[in-house]
Amino acid sequence: MAATARNASSKIAAVLPKGRRDEMDAIGLFVIPRSGEAAEDRVLGTLRRALREERQVWLGYRDKAGTLSERMVWPVALGYFDRHQTLVAWCTLRNDYRSFRIDGMASVELLEAPLPEPRGSLFHRWSTARNLPDLT
Repeated sequence: MAATARNASSKIAAVLPKGRRDEMDAIGLFVIPRSGEAAEDRVLGTLRRALREERQVWLGYRDKAGTLSERMVWPVALGYFDRHQTLVAWCTLRNDYRSFRIDGMASVELLEAPLPEPRGSLFHRWSTARNLPDLT
């Protein structure tokens, strides 16, 4: 994702007039790369692929109390909630939508099984059930 962000930034800078490009350079925002890959990066990479390919995921998940459970989920969306990265998914164990904090995922496995319906319809039902504005 960092490479994609740098590429996008370069393309934006290339089409800006000189004065605006100088302003962009003067902002001073940058990302310091991490040394090595964090476990969360692998987890997020797997979840993004599951979302993109509309595939089911097996999770080893540790809740706030530290209890480990195994879940089969249908990924719906990634986002931030209460300062934590979160996966919104249909949980087959609970037969309902659940939010899973990324930092609580002990293990993630991308399964071959496709979602039983398009992710877009799962997302629509989740957002409608929570009375969220149309996010599509």
